[in-house]
Amino acid sequence: MTNILTIASIKGIFVVGVAKLLILDEPSSALSVAKAQKALTHIESAKEMGLPVIFITHNVNHIYQVSDSYTIIRQGEKVGTYQIR
Repeated sequence: MTNILTIASIKGIFVVGVAKLLILDEPSSALSVAKAQKALTHIESAKEMGLPVIFITHNVNHIYQVSDSYTIIRQGEKVGTYQIR
């Protein structure tokens, strides 16, 4: 299944066109609180369009805002995968 994704801007990067998967590595790390919240809103929009999202972050609060599940990796080893919703 292919999804059409148009996101305004996440950390200055525009994603426009056909996408099958969105991978974001620390997208909110250098953003203000307001801009980080806007980025999270864009991630939620992508999810609502049915686009799978891999969201890499150290901010646990962001995980709970946008994730259905999360995996903890410590020193290169998988600790576990947990469901949120």
